Amino acid sequence: MEAAKKLPLSAVFFAMLAAVVGAVIGALLGGLIGSLLASAMHVPAREGESGYFIIVVALIVLASVLSRIFGDVGGGLGGDQLGLNSPSSSAAQPNDSGNAVKPVRATVFSPEGEADAPEAAPLAIDGNPSTVWPIDTYTDPVPFPSFKNGVGLMLQLPKPTKLGEVTINLNSTGTAVQIRASQTPSPASLDDTTVLVPATTLKPGPNTIKVDNATPTSNVLVWVSTLGHVNGQSRSDIAEITLKAAS
Repeated sequence: MEAAKKLPLSAVFFAMLAAVVGAVIGALLGGLIGSLLASAMHVPAREGESGYFIIVVALIVLASVLSRIFGDVGGGLGGDQLGLNSPSSSAAQPNDSGNAVKPVRATVFSPEGEADAPEAAPLAIDGNPSTVWPIDTYTDPVPFPSFKNGVGLMLQLPKPTKLGEVTINLNSTGTAVQIRASQTPSPASLDDTTVLVPATTLKPGPNTIKVDNATPTSNVLVWVSTLGHVNGQSRSDIAEITLKAAS
């Protein structure tokens, strides 16, 4: 059963005030209208029209007073003020669609080798593009998958979210990333994650990747499957990753 709803003190006060005022005005008007009706009932036939006019005026006065009491006291005592109406569904459940989603944690995911700069992973989600998560510099011109299958950042979200887009700001040319989802923040292998967007080649600067038909997830993996180059070296700095929920 639903718990009994408590009325605000202001609503109770205005309700009591309206009742008291209504009772007083009603008593006064009762005598006045009674007198008028009595007078009207004894008006001679030739003055019948005047009697009916008096009755109509009395009723109009009564309606006006009652309207003033219940319409003006406290700005009107509607159901919302008395706490009788349930909150609308839109107010109770705000829609976050299209809004930025701030990860609560970023960790390096490197299942086939040593993690690249794990201490700097949070810098990719700190909102400051001047700080970066630096992927290691590799001597192999094609380190992924020659040296290992890749490296990425696992982003933990505050709640399951249907992802709409991912924006990645980096400084390399030719780097390709996949957007993946994971049931846990620390999967055993890449095969334990699900591809949301296949490999997309990025350019230096901010790149926005659209995510279509994603299912809600609490863990988003930005997976670098191909490492690009900076000044002829196999490396890349990821300055910032931002997420938005699906519309």
